[in-house]
Amino acid sequence: MRTRVQRLKKMSDTKPHLGRRIALIRGVRNLTQKELADLTAYSQQTISDMEKKELLTDDELRELTNGLGVTPEFVKEMKEENLGTMVFHTHDHSQGYIHNNINPLEHLLKQMEEIKQLYEKLLQSEKEKVVLLEQTLDSLRK
Repeated sequence: MRTRVQRLKKMSDTKPHLGRRIALIRGVRNLTQKELADLTAYSQQTISDMEKKELLTDDELRELTNGLGVTPEFVKEMKEENLGTMVFHTHDHSQGYIHNNINPLEHLLKQMEEIKQLYEKLLQSEKEKVVLLEQTLDSLRK
């Protein structure tokens, strides 16, 4: 049984498959085929059929990418293995990656720095609380 990552590695060894790329982006956006169909002029079954096709017409690609909030050029030029990394190693931040084309590693490092700063603020707050409690105890003892 092959894992998702193994399948993505195999995908990177083959020629571009636009339907698969649409399916990957749809997955990153947490959209079902029905939800994408509601955003486009296509039915759910048509979306399913298109995701199985290696090539899509320019009109089909344009309609699908409009529904997904990306450009047709992004879909044509994207590297599937990079998107796979974003899909499997991020937590619901993927929309920014697709729309803004941000490097996911830079984004994660920025988030880690923000988390570190929040923990430092929390630690400082707890230290201040301890000082206040000590002062209150000292005043009660006197």
